[in-house]
Amino acid sequence: MKQFKTFLLALIVIIFIVFAVQNFDNVTIKIFNWGITMPLALTTVVIYILGMFTGGLLWTNLKKLTNHEEENKKEHQKT
Repeated sequence: MKQFKTFLLALIVIIFIVFAVQNFDNVTIKIFNWGITMPLALTTVVIYILGMFTGGLLWTNLKKLTNHEEENKKEHQKT
C-alpha cells in the first residue's frame, strides 16, 4: 500500500511539472482597475488554493449555522 501511495504521489508531481512547463505563457488577471500578470500554471495554482480556502470557510460557516439552528430548536423544545 505504501508503494502505491508513493507511486500516486510521484505521478501527481510529474503531471504537475508537465503542466507547469507546458503552460508557462503569461496571462493577465484584471479586476476593476487592478491587474496582475503571471504564468498560467502559477495562476491556476493560486486560484486553486484560494478556492480551497474560500470553500473551507464556506463549509465551516454552514456547519456553524446548522449547529446553531439545531441548538435553538433544542432550547425551544425544552421550554
